[in-house]
Amino acid sequence: MQDLDLVNNNIDDDGLELLVNGVAHLNRLQKLFLSRNPLITIRGWTNLSTLLEKPHSNLEVLQLSESSLDDEKVQVLIKGIANGNTTLQEICLSNNDSITIEGWRVVATLLEMPRSNLKSLNLYNNNIGDDGVRIFAKALVNNSTLKIMGLHDNRITPEGWAYFKKLLCDTSSVNKTYTSNHVLTFLGASAILSDIESNLSLNRLENKDEIPMRKILYHHAHFDMQPFFEWEFKVLPIMIEWFVKAAAVCTTDEQKISKMKLSVMHDFIKEFPMLYIEPVTRKEIAEYTTMEEELLQGGLDAEQEVSLEEIRGCKARAMRRLGMK
Repeated sequence: MQDLDLVNNNIDDDGLELLVNGVAHLNRLQKLFLSRNPLITIRGWTNLSTLLEKPHSNLEVLQLSESSLDDEKVQVLIKGIANGNTTLQEICLSNNDSITIEGWRVVATLLEMPRSNLKSLNLYNNNIGDDGVRIFAKALVNNSTLKIMGLHDNRITPEGWAYFKKLLCDTSSVNKTYTSNHVLTFLGASAILSDIESNLSLNRLENKDEIPMRKILYHHAHFDMQPFFEWEFKVLPIMIEWFVKAAAVCTTDEQKISKMKLSVMHDFIKEFPMLYIEPVTRKEIAEYTTMEEELLQGGLDAEQEVSLEEIRGCKARAMRRLGMK
């Protein structure tokens, strides 16, 4: 038995206890549907929590919409999931509007668990509001698994959606944009901001390396190199490599990439002139020295029409740039 559908069956605490005892030693149960069973009290949810704590549980889907869940019941339930189950990929808690902000704060902890495999969390019609959205957006900052979050009909205002706008693409700096959430693809809400939807669409791209690149290119005309200057010369090759990859992936933004690349090089050379000028100048001096020696030995092509005096003059000017005699 892999799927167990008990939706709208008037299951009470005794029934749920029998169910838990019956499947406690089964490790094949993957989907459990218990929606629309409002007779279950805290005793029943505690029993279910013990099942979720089992180390051999392979449960992937748990549907509990319209189950009269409140803060106390949710706390018991989430405790079981957090302590044991790491296979859960989908949870539905829609239409449980007795849960308050304290309960949603507990649910949000699932998204902060390092070992969480949760990919879908449906919370339709729960009056979560702006405060709840703020809690979930904060919990998703370091989450790398959740793709779907159903938030339709939760009294969320543009102020609340702004938390998800920043989560998906923090434009305060290039680094913040790069470390934004590039995993979430669906929020299931009608009154959503257009720029949120555009970033959700970007997150659906198959090439995951392309997502942060496109967000950076769209929202930033210039890389602020100041935070990276502590790396000194190490940072420039890294940045150039990033632009090479961006040009290969984002072929429609070649012109902007070229401008940003030149801007980065300008900022770096301006900040560390000697880190750039000295190695280039020393290479130039070495080339002039080689030409000087070849000319003295008659090895240079006569068609080059360059004199020993001209070579030595160029070499001298290069040496003066480094304070050499």
